[in-house]
Amino acid sequence: MASRRSPVRARLAPLSDPPRPPKSYGFAVEGVRPLRLRGTNGTFVEALLISSGEQFGPHERYVNETTEHVVDFLRLREVRGPVHVAALPASNIAGLRQDDSLPLDEIVLHPFEVGRLREWLESPFAESDELV
Repeated sequence: MASRRSPVRARLAPLSDPPRPPKSYGFAVEGVRPLRLRGTNGTFVEALLISSGEQFGPHERYVNETTEHVVDFLRLREVRGPVHVAALPASNIAGLRQDDSLPLDEIVLHPFEVGRLREWLESPFAESDELV
């Protein structure tokens, strides 16, 4: 009887291959730290500032084809990494009032967190730990 090789085993990479780095979720503006926000349900969301012409989103499948910055929102998870939630033009966020909340799919940002997001957009290169 001929020995049969398992098709699954044949596709596995040798153990000597270095592990691949995790796939990034877009290219944030260089020098701008991501902003971590907390939704009203306690879920953490990270905001990334995306430049015009840069790729973003899951597996970098979207391109910012506008002439302004886009804020890309990722829901943070301890297991399996971040999940893309939404992307909004920065002008939409800057136009929010002080008492506005911001719904992002199933996550809603409280007006206080929206205020932090607006401050971050006004001075994205600030090194303040208050914004992180």
